[in-house]
Amino acid sequence: MSHSPPQRILVIDDQAAIHEDYRKILGGSPAVSAAAVDRAAAELFDETSEPQFHDEGYEIDSALQGQEGVALVEKALAERRPYAMAFVDIRMPPGWDGIETVRRIWSVDPEILIVICSAYCDYSWQEMVSALGRNDRYLILRKPFDNIEVRQCAMALTERWRASRTDVLTGLLNRRAFGNYFNTEWWHAQQRDLPLAFAMFDLDRFKQINDTMGHPVGDAVLRHVSQILVAKCHASFSVCRYGGEEFCVLLPQTTEREASNWAEHVRQTVESTPALLDSTPVYVTTSIGVGQRLHDDTSGEQLIERADQALISAKATGRNRVVRHSMGSRARSETDNYGGVVDGWSNVALGDVLSTPVLALKSTATIGQVIQLFGTCPIESIPVVNADGRLAGVVAAADIFQLLPRIDAWTKTVTSVMRQAHAFEREGTSVRSIVRWLEESGLSCAHVTHGGAPVGVVRRHKLLGYAHGGSNPTKEKDWRTAACLSGEVDRSLLWSNAQRLAESVATIVAAGTREGADTRCLLDLFSLNMLLEEPQGGVPPAMPIVDLGPSGGLGTPSAPPTPSS
Repeated sequence: MSHSPPQRILVIDDQAAIHEDYRKILGGSPAVSAAAVDRAAAELFDETSEPQFHDEGYEIDSALQGQEGVALVEKALAERRPYAMAFVDIRMPPGWDGIETVRRIWSVDPEILIVICSAYCDYSWQEMVSALGRNDRYLILRKPFDNIEVRQCAMALTERWRASRTDVLTGLLNRRAFGNYFNTEWWHAQQRDLPLAFAMFDLDRFKQINDTMGHPVGDAVLRHVSQILVAKCHASFSVCRYGGEEFCVLLPQTTEREASNWAEHVRQTVESTPALLDSTPVYVTTSIGVGQRLHDDTSGEQLIERADQALISAKATGRNRVVRHSMGSRARSETDNYGGVVDGWSNVALGDVLSTPVLALKSTATIGQVIQLFGTCPIESIPVVNADGRLAGVVAAADIFQLLPRIDAWTKTVTSVMRQAHAFEREGTSVRSIVRWLEESGLSCAHVTHGGAPVGVVRRHKLLGYAHGGSNPTKEKDWRTAACLSGEVDRSLLWSNAQRLAESVATIVAAGTREGADTRCLLDLFSLNMLLEEPQGGVPPAMPIVDLGPSGGLGTPSAPPTPSS
C-alpha cells in the first residue's frame, strides 16, 4: 500500500478521439505529432497554438457510453481502487445521456466528483439542478474550453476527493472513507461466506509522550507507526487512523488466527523500531485486539465490537500484546501456549456456561406466525425441532424480518429459512471440546442436546464473560432484561425467580387479552411448569416446544392467571 497512489480519473465520451486528447492534457502521454496536437486543440479546446502538456500523475480510464462507464466504476470499487472524479459528456447517443450517467454513477459510488462537459445541452441550468440536486459534487464546463480549465478541474477535484478521505496527520484513511471500505468488504464476506478479520491498535501510554515530550513529538510517533502499518499491510488490507492514538486494519479473506499472527509481527516491529527525532530514538509499544466475522453475524458492528473487547483485554492484561477475541482474557498474548489456554477449560462444568433458550418451535410453524412471535418478543433466534422433538435447526430474527415485505412467503414453513444448528450431545461433551470447536469454526454458539432434543446453548460471549470473572455475567443483571436481550435465561435463574416469572407471565397474558388475539404470551402455564422443573440426575428437561397451530397463537386463557397459579 502507498500513501499517495495515482489519482484515478474516468472519461466518458462517445467520441474516441476525445479520450486521447484528455490524456495529452492531463496525463504525460508520449510525444505526438503537430497534426495530432492541432486536432486536439481544434476539437476539444478551441486553440490553434500547441498546448503545454504536464504529467500530473493521474491514471486515466475511458468509456464510450454511460453503461460502460458505470461498469468501470463498479469494477474500480471491487478492486478497491475507486475513481476520484469523472469527465462526462452531456450527449452520448444512442445510450444514456450525461445526466442519467451521473445518476447511475452516484448510485454505485456517491463519492465520485463529476465535471459535466457540454457544447450543446438539452438541459437548462435549472433542469440540471433539479435532476442532480443542489450540491457540490459536480461542475459544468461549456465547450469549447481550454486546457487550463481542464487541468484546474482535475487538480482541484482530485485533491478535494483525497482530502475528504484521508487523515491530515498520517495520510491514512479517515473513519468516513474506511467505513465505505468496511461496508463493501462486510457485504462481500457475508454474501460468499468468506473470512473477514478486524484488528484494533492502541499505542500504550501515549499520553505520557505528549505530556513529557510535547505534542509535536507525539505527532511524529503517530506518523511513524502509521508508516509501519502501511508497510506491513497487504494490498487488500485497509488501514485507518480510528481516532487519537488508535488505528484499525480490515483484513479481507483472513481468519482470526492469521490476522493475529500478522498483528504480532506488526507489534514486534513497532516495539523494536523507534521513531527518530533529531537522531533521538523514541520507543513506543502497542496493544492489539483481533476479532473475526462469525457465520451467524447480522451486523458489521459485531465484528468491530469483538476486536474492541479484545483490545480492552490486551490493555488490561499488561499491554504490548495481541489478544484474540475468541480466546478471551485467559489468552494473555499470542506468545502464550494455545493448548494451555484450551486446557484451562478442563475443570469448568458444562452447566456453568450453558444457557437454556426459553422455547423451541415446531418445524410446521409458518414464517408469518414466526414474524408475529419475533415481533412480540425481542429475541435473536429460536431452535426448531422436528415431529419427534429432535433438534432440526435454528431460525434467526434477522432472516425472518428480511421476509417481512414478502407476503407470498408468509405461508411457507419456517424450515425454508432455517439455519443449520451445530449441536453436541450433552453426555460425554466437555466445555474444553466446545471451546476448541468454537475457536476453529468461527461460530458464535454451539447447541447442546440430550437424546437429540435441545437442552441449551453455549455462547461465545458467555465463555468470554466466564473467562473475565469466573462467574455467569447474566446473574448480575435483572433476569428479565437478560431474557429480552439474548432470548435465553439460565434455569437456575428461573428456579430462583419462579414467583416473579409467574407474575410476568400473568402480566403478558393480560396485556395480550386486552390488545387482541395476535399478541400472545410466549409461555403458557404448561410450558412454565416444564421450565421450572428441577433436573433429574443432573440433566435438565428439554425446553418447552411451542406449537403455534393454525391460528398462530399459543392460546389465550379465558382469564389472566394469578401469580399463585
